[in-house]
Amino acid sequence: MIYLIIAIVCGSLFAVVLRLFQQFKINSEQGILFNYITGTIVSLVPLFAADAPVTEALIDNSVFSYRIMLTAMIGALFTSGFIIMDMSTWRNGIALTTVIARASLVLPVVFSWLFLNQQQPSWLAVTLVLIALLLIVLPNRPQERSEKRSATDAIRRRKALLTLTSVFLVFGTSDFLMKILQYSVEVDFGTDKVMSEQLINMLTATIFVMASIFALIICLCKGSFRQSRTDWRTIVGGVVLGIINTGSAACMLRGLGCLPTSLYYPVYNIGIVSLATIIGVIFFHEKIKPLQVLGLALAVVAIALNT
Repeated sequence: MIYLIIAIVCGSLFAVVLRLFQQFKINSEQGILFNYITGTIVSLVPLFAADAPVTEALIDNSVFSYRIMLTAMIGALFTSGFIIMDMSTWRNGIALTTVIARASLVLPVVFSWLFLNQQQPSWLAVTLVLIALLLIVLPNRPQERSEKRSATDAIRRRKALLTLTSVFLVFGTSDFLMKILQYSVEVDFGTDKVMSEQLINMLTATIFVMASIFALIICLCKGSFRQSRTDWRTIVGGVVLGIINTGSAACMLRGLGCLPTSLYYPVYNIGIVSLATIIGVIFFHEKIKPLQVLGLALAVVAIALNT
């Protein structure tokens, strides 16, 4: 349970740091790159500090190449997720994009039930989770995005729908691949805590290495270094974001081994939305609307149904 709590806290702080990027005018593309570089370094520290020579055994494992392929896919999804979410936010608004991203929890829950023999999800609980997310996020939808669209905007509407669909698939798929990684560790080293911990550290570092490569490619293709000079604020912001991101990914992999998927993902997503709401009220003076209070209450009911 402690891993789930830390993952929720880190996931909430992740959004807060990105918001601070805007306030301090930090280049987000460079900040995300330094974030993944930091994540790689932080994840490798436990491996080099380990007393037991487990690295060679992990590399010699028969499914090592299979895990490397999965981490490469997750790294690409992590980086592309930022780009797709940015596009969807511009086309559909922050509120609708956030709802779709959090609603993607349906994919790992259902796929884990179908393919990994995980606990069957409570369809009532899943439905309540989706309703709760809508009630929590939709009241923040900007009013200026409700203008009428003409028939000539058909292509624009299709692109908007495509970005929303992409957000749903990218976030849901990356969560499910994380579950597959955790499941493979559990199958091979479930009774060996030392090997399990070291393998999770190695997998986390590999994910961030892959994400760093994709983030660097994006910076180079978009000319980020030419448009904005890298200063100490960008580096510090990226380092802070990287530490938070590492804590989120590492605790997520460990938490998935402690709780059923049908319980973990609903609690994880609801926890992030709820904590982010509280942080917004206390530190950014945002107001909680009555519908959001109702959404939080439904979230508690959904969590209770899954326990």
